[in-house]
Amino acid sequence: MFFIKKVVVFFINPLVLFCIALGVSFYLWKKKDQKERAYKIAMIASAVLLLLCFPPISHLIARPLEAQYTPVSNHLDAKYIAVLGSGHSSQKHWPDSLKLSRTARSRLMEGLRQKQLNPQAKFIFFGFAVGGNEAHGEIMTQAAISLGIDASEISFSTQPKDTNEEARFAKEICGDEKVLLVTDATHTPRAMNLFKSHGLNVFAAPANYESYGDAWFVPMPSAEALELSRKSIYEYVGLIWVKLKTK
Repeated sequence: MFFIKKVVVFFINPLVLFCIALGVSFYLWKKKDQKERAYKIAMIASAVLLLLCFPPISHLIARPLEAQYTPVSNHLDAKYIAVLGSGHSSQKHWPDSLKLSRTARSRLMEGLRQKQLNPQAKFIFFGFAVGGNEAHGEIMTQAAISLGIDASEISFSTQPKDTNEEARFAKEICGDEKVLLVTDATHTPRAMNLFKSHGLNVFAAPANYESYGDAWFVPMPSAEALELSRKSIYEYVGLIWVKLKTK
């Protein structure tokens, strides 16, 4: 199932779909009576990709996801803070906090903010290892310890490979206790649905909002905007899958 999900992720990437469209266009172009169709396919694919690279468009796509849950500071009786994993570097001599990806650092920072509001809460970190490298759950744990969190206040697992498995592990640790779920604002709706489907008493604590910048005043295409479009499209597809799965 994990491999199948990765294949799906690959094929819903706008750049991958663009390359497929160009391949089809080139194939048709070589045929005598298909040049006009080939031209139309190439132009439409190029126009769609360019639109997805514009910050105003990517923000419009992401905003409905990010607007579902706003930043919170009022859940002061949480027992656990579950911070979902999101990539790291395996540079051996780097500090653990610098090994984390930009997204992972944003999530950890929000987790630390929630910890200040909920001193009694314990952290839960997740994330598996790839190719014999350090597991993400371990890197997140060591980064939190280096930033002042006591090791006794952390539980982590290196087994979960996706959000559903993270929710299953969290249920084993938390039971019916109140949990704050920290992940990207775009990912929060899908993650909340999955955590609730496992019977967790979960509340959203979104991080890493990306659709609230001044995109309308800097309407230049960018790789960051394309990545936000890709993430958002993936989350919409994921939401449909979760709703079908949990019916």
